[in-house]
Amino acid sequence: YSLDRWDEQQKLVDNVQSQISAQKTAYGATEGDHKKIIENMNRLVAPLEKRAIWMELFKAVNECMPRDLENALDESDITLQNKIRIQSFTTMRVADVSAWHKAFADAKPESMLEEFDPRDRKAPEKKEGYIVTLKGFHLHNNEKADLLDKERSYVEKTLLMNLRQWELNSGGVSVPVGKIGISHPILAFSLTNRVQYDPNQRAGGLLTGGPGGAGGYGGMNGYMGGGETSGMPGDLSGGMAGGMMTGGMAGGMAGGMMAGGMAGGMMAGGGSGYPGGGSESLAGSSGYPGEAGGYSGGSSGYPGTNRGGGAAAANGDQIALKGPLLAGDEKQKIRNIDRTDLVVQFVWIPTLEKDRPSTDPRPPVTEEEAAAATKKK
Repeated sequence: YSLDRWDEQQKLVDNVQSQISAQKTAYGATEGDHKKIIENMNRLVAPLEKRAIWMELFKAVNECMPRDLENALDESDITLQNKIRIQSFTTMRVADVSAWHKAFADAKPESMLEEFDPRDRKAPEKKEGYIVTLKGFHLHNNEKADLLDKERSYVEKTLLMNLRQWELNSGGVSVPVGKIGISHPILAFSLTNRVQYDPNQRAGGLLTGGPGGAGGYGGMNGYMGGGETSGMPGDLSGGMAGGMMTGGMAGGMAGGMMAGGMAGGMMAGGGSGYPGGGSESLAGSSGYPGEAGGYSGGSSGYPGTNRGGGAAAANGDQIALKGPLLAGDEKQKIRNIDRTDLVVQFVWIPTLEKDRPSTDPRPPVTEEEAAAATKKK
């Protein structure tokens, strides 16, 4: 047979292959244009993706706070109320969050690595992120309560336990915690002292900085980013961009810790209340990081509490005379209660919603690890 009889069919095949090649080229060009459009869109909407991330951080921390529910809302004894008051919520942007973790692990004279949850004793990845610091106190120290339900243990079983969760259920709504990049929470400092509580004092007085508040403790010398070379574990001796970042919002949000009170280190002076602390407190200095000159006459928080110590302590003994007193039989007795001041820190690597894994990638804590951690604390 002659091959000429297949010429027409061969031409049809060649024509089809030519069209396929042309269509592939056109598709490739269109695909390239589509990718450029997507890239331009991503650049345009990128700020929109990030603008909610800070609100999610605040929401997560708020949901992690202990609170009374249902009938417990009627509890009148302040030492039984499930509350932790946060006086300062600050962040510090760092190039490597693992350096913060290492500072606790290498703390002298004794490592604080075991203060972390067993899963968190492994350092976080070497990534850029934030070190978030919560400073506050609680009065959940009823004299009849079990030791595991007061002082630092109360913080561990409420706030810290919640900060370790991947998600929390809030009224049937899932609130992401670890899912947005929160990890490695630790109670970096706690101190319990006896204070005077006057239940007759007006609730708004101390909450808004009214008269009667006392100064802070001298003795929380330095921590993460502070200028003191011998402060709390986490103090990088002026490293991390010279201490807490001075840029950002006045409240210490996007740019880092508050500028005021940070410039020469965490504080001007502060006593020896934590490993490495040893300098004398200046008049009025609170000893807390981020505080330029101590509490300004009444930022102690709960109505009727008198912290004692500090520059404003002169008003402390007269706290019963501050604010309106109830008349006659309604007047309640002033009492002494335990106040636990605390500093909680954790790592936050902001994670956009599109990049969040659906399940917790961390291995679960074994029963043995959980039991050992509970026994230690």
